[in-house]
Amino acid sequence: MDRYTTAHAYAPAPSQTLTAQLLAALDNYAPDDYDQTSVARSLACLRESGWMGRVLDADYSVPGHTEREAARTTLARQLDLMHEVGRGSLPLGRIFEGHVNALELVNRFATTQQRERWHAAAHEGNLFGVWNTEMRDGVHIRPRPGGGYVLEGAKSFCSGAPDLAHPIITGHLWDEERVTGWQM
Repeated sequence: MDRYTTAHAYAPAPSQTLTAQLLAALDNYAPDDYDQTSVARSLACLRESGWMGRVLDADYSVPGHTEREAARTTLARQLDLMHEVGRGSLPLGRIFEGHVNALELVNRFATTQQRERWHAAAHEGNLFGVWNTEMRDGVHIRPRPGGGYVLEGAKSFCSGAPDLAHPIITGHLWDEERVTGWQM
């Protein structure tokens, strides 16, 4: 298996660098004219190239990197991927960074069952993100009578919000009377 091949059928070996793929997809793109259509075209390029799930593959690497570079730590490889996406489209790089951060939170804090579910969703091309920036009072997660929770409040600054399939939203966790912690 060469260094560009993954064990997953959904992540084909790129025939060119992601930068070139993104630039080809965004051939008429101008930074001051970035709209929802160009976001959709950029995200479609990432999906079709298998990059949404590539960050989860143990053997992923940035095309053109040597085997030594590909063997670097997970963090270094994540930074490589974000750098490569940002070179092709800086606004898309910001959205992809949120995707990588959200998946890192899944890797660190999810149960095995949750992790398997969300990894499969990423490999299917779903976009993840973290919605953390607070508005005035932030978000409050309150228990509902009979089970479940209600989200109340507001967040701001969620890059890629219209395109997120799986946002991670943080908030103040309540019991019936007071804040008991912080929850994702």
